[in-house]
Amino acid sequence: MLSVYWQKYQGVQIDPYNIEFTFVRNFPRDLKDEVETLMLLLGTVSKETAYSQMSFIDDAEAEINKMELQVDPYREDDVEAV
Repeated sequence: MLSVYWQKYQGVQIDPYNIEFTFVRNFPRDLKDEVETLMLLLGTVSKETAYSQMSFIDDAEAEINKMELQVDPYREDDVEAV
């Protein structure tokens, strides 16, 4: 219904079937509790599972890769020829 209005009155062409809806929680986060939970989870489950439980981490695998680069910035696949 909204796409018909936009097309008719605003000249904007939108396919409503290509819209992706993302819902996030809309209340204050308690980051301290989340970090404490993360610390407990890291000893019991995989890193990917632990990081995926945090609301402030969108992609657990990407976060793990970033952390590995910070620990070892001169890995073989990142070393340039000297």
